[in-house]
Amino acid sequence: MKLSVVTGVIAAAAVSLVLLPVTASAQSTTNPPPASNPRTAGQPTTDKAKVGPTDATFIRTAGRDNAAEIEVTKLAESKSDNQQVKQFAEDLRKQHEQLDKDLDNLADKKDVKVPDPTTQQKTTKDQLDKLKGPAFDRAFISEMVKDHQMAVTEFTKATKSTDPDVKNFAEKTLPTLKDHLQRAKDLQKNVAPSTAGKGKGGN
Repeated sequence: MKLSVVTGVIAAAAVSLVLLPVTASAQSTTNPPPASNPRTAGQPTTDKAKVGPTDATFIRTAGRDNAAEIEVTKLAESKSDNQQVKQFAEDLRKQHEQLDKDLDNLADKKDVKVPDPTTQQKTTKDQLDKLKGPAFDRAFISEMVKDHQMAVTEFTKATKSTDPDVKNFAEKTLPTLKDHLQRAKDLQKNVAPSTAGKGKGGN
């Protein structure tokens, strides 16, 4: 009788030893230890701030157009024979070079890559480069009116951005662009009037 009891105890212990690692393995599979996550552990991140698609398009377009305009104003400084046009081009170049730095900072902060000027913008510069004298002045001023009308429209839209950085940049820059547009219109009227409507003998 005693032998049977001892044998039963030993058998039960053996079964427990066999089942123990299986149970532990099942618990390990069901409840894996939490993975280490530096973000949730309060570690600082190095990700750059992002921006919405509309604002990203604005930054890319503004940066591209600004770079193209700087090149055209440099051309006017060297080619125009009119002192008022040359002074206007110099003022624009300096202010747009500062704007270029501000745009670079904004693009870097928002992780946006600014593209190179378009093929059309390069073609426009090449066409201007072939002109001289009053013909150049008229074409240059006309281009500045058109470009700044577009810029004022785009920057006005950007002042309504929900991104505070984009909004502040647009609000700070818009008055300068409006001033450029008005100066271009004044020059177009007083210095380089259009030849439209003149007879064949007109200059």
